[in-house]
Amino acid sequence: MGTIKDLVDLVTQLTNSVQDRKFAAELREIQKMIADIQTEHAALHEQRIELMTENAELKQTIATLKEEIANRNIQEPTQADRLPEQAEKMLIFLASTRENTTKDDAIHHTKLSTAKGDYYFDILLKNKYIVRTSGQIGVGWFYAATAAGRNYLVENELIE
Repeated sequence: MGTIKDLVDLVTQLTNSVQDRKFAAELREIQKMIADIQTEHAALHEQRIELMTENAELKQTIATLKEEIANRNIQEPTQADRLPEQAEKMLIFLASTRENTTKDDAIHHTKLSTAKGDYYFDILLKNKYIVRTSGQIGVGWFYAATAAGRNYLVENELIE
């Protein structure tokens, strides 16, 4: 910005020392253009400061949201945690049958609503306590307990 000020000062000196009015008018026009550039530069500088502040706030928001997500993931059941009772009932049902069993069969067995049954079923899938074994057109997918699922039941003394 110091260079622009020096240029303004030089143009002012030239304007004052020049006798020719036409040349002086052109120099005044240059001065006006330089003033416009200075105004625009100041506006851009203010905008840059605002953007830097907004960027810092957004980074803080992202960090906070990442921390919330991490905390939510910690709260979900893992293989070391105890499953909700309804999920355990589903797992016992799937581990105890040799027949082709669908997701709906497991949900109906535990007498849950479809939405709540889906929630507990998803927990079992996520923890790899059950696995899709096969399927049949018009019926759907069949599921069975995995070795990890049966191990969970034995370790928690849920089956004999």
